[in-house]
Amino acid sequence: MRNATTLIFSLFISFHIYSFQKENKPEKNQSEIQLENVESFILHEKNTDTINSFLLKTLENNPGLTLKYYKLYLERGLKEKNDQILFTCYYYLGDISDRKGDYINSIKYSKLASDIAEKLNNDSYKLSSYTLSGTSYFNIRYYNNAIIQFQKAHTIAKRLGIKEKEISSRLNINNCWVRIDRYKEALQSFEVIIELLKNKKYHGSNYYSNFFSTHIGAGVCNFKLGKYDKAISYYNVGLELSKKLHLKEIEATFHNTIGEAYIAKKKYSDAIRHLKTAKSLVDENNKIFDQNLFTTNFHLATLYFQNEKYKTALEVLQESFKTIDSSNEKQVEKIVKMYELAQLCAEKLSDQESQLYYSMAYKKINDIRHNDDLMTRDKLYDYDLIELKEEKQQLISKNFIYISCLLVAVFIIILLLFYHFKKQQKNKVLFERLQITAEEIHNKSVPSVKKEFITDKKANEIFEKLLSLEETNFFLSEDCNLYNTAKKMDTNTSYLSKIMNDYREQSFNDYINQLRIKYCCEQLKTSQKLKSYTIKGIANELGYKSVNTFASAFKKHTGLTHSYYIKQMLLSSEKKEASN
Repeated sequence: MRNATTLIFSLFISFHIYSFQKENKPEKNQSEIQLENVESFILHEKNTDTINSFLLKTLENNPGLTLKYYKLYLERGLKEKNDQILFTCYYYLGDISDRKGDYINSIKYSKLASDIAEKLNNDSYKLSSYTLSGTSYFNIRYYNNAIIQFQKAHTIAKRLGIKEKEISSRLNINNCWVRIDRYKEALQSFEVIIELLKNKKYHGSNYYSNFFSTHIGAGVCNFKLGKYDKAISYYNVGLELSKKLHLKEIEATFHNTIGEAYIAKKKYSDAIRHLKTAKSLVDENNKIFDQNLFTTNFHLATLYFQNEKYKTALEVLQESFKTIDSSNEKQVEKIVKMYELAQLCAEKLSDQESQLYYSMAYKKINDIRHNDDLMTRDKLYDYDLIELKEEKQQLISKNFIYISCLLVAVFIIILLLFYHFKKQQKNKVLFERLQITAEEIHNKSVPSVKKEFITDKKANEIFEKLLSLEETNFFLSEDCNLYNTAKKMDTNTSYLSKIMNDYREQSFNDYINQLRIKYCCEQLKTSQKLKSYTIKGIANELGYKSVNTFASAFKKHTGLTHSYYIKQMLLSSEKKEASN
């Protein structure tokens, strides 16, 4: 379903990101400018509207060349201290960077644009720069940061009374909520927007894109909440309009989402009808590399797999793999799930060679995406450090401040050393206490149920099932979450979450983290296998996708950092071996 949520964002947010271009493009005609005179023209032409018009025209045809021109124009803006030129350059440098997938530079430039917009107190500039910044944060999956920027944009749009952009910014926030699994909040907001769109004052050049975005979003949220019929009803509304407007690509998307919902309902004949229609529409577009086609094939393969037609399922997946190569593999939304399903098909067909091949492909793309995420986050971190350093240097201008800072730094170091010493002593005591009994491995563990009596018969059955699941170490699976666990236990997420809070007085995520950390401590104490793993390997073994998530959970449930605990366990093992 991730493909549908991505479509919401990619198809319907773009107008708002680039609306600044259309609104600020001068209407006057411009003469052709010879390429060899461009540099002199940008640096010396007094009519900046003419320069802006020339740059926008060049941007449409050659973004790479325009990047060079905007950097040249930026030099002029800095030299002349012209805030109008500076904003224009920062914004479009960020825009071009975003188009190229260079999201770190896009964030950098959009922040500089925001600073100028705030200095000028220009709401139109603020709206554009906040939206661009939010888009870039969204693309690197910093959804909370993106929400902050989109909320700023929504406030500005509301203040300016621009109804369409007010809806667009609200849609952007909803898309972020969908990505962080806040389906209920997003659904409520989508339903409000649907009501707003019925009012003609919210109609405009982007009415249809907002309409499709909202109905896809509402359908996605209902699907994720297990309300398949409701999801299908929203999808059908969008489908009918896309047919009426002859928008084949969007029509194919709605057929895909409806097909997926019918698969979830196990109505396979309805599902295959919609998926084959989607595929025929994709074929009409005759695109070699088409996300809709890959999504359709994935859903078809899923359907065939569930009906034990493993060979057919694998053939459908292989149809997509023929189009996908190493150069565009990362662009395919469902590529990881496609390889995983292909591996399962090969396993069912006892085709060990194919099984090994798809297993390796699955691992490779996971590693690539993980490394890309780390590199992106490292670059953002480095940029933040540079920015902080520059800000600090601007504040320090006199010698006595340097001396004061040095004295403060020395004092802080002394405090940190003292704090470190006390913390080491505390950690040592805590570590020794954790080793006393197996029951104390998890220093914050709680009884299975905090309340003594469970009067709810159904709740009691749920906890019995949970105990059975715990024996299978289900919590070590990477896809262990509230939804999948509820599904295994034939209950719903709301009820499972409620009884966890009522009887355990903890959230489901805390419960899973508790089991994982307890298992980790037990294994580190009794088994050599886990001790030989890297931190990343241990995190993956426990079902964590992120080392940071594992580190936070370990600290919360033991009071110690994972690195300190593992180091002490290794030292303890060495001492035992030496004594023997």
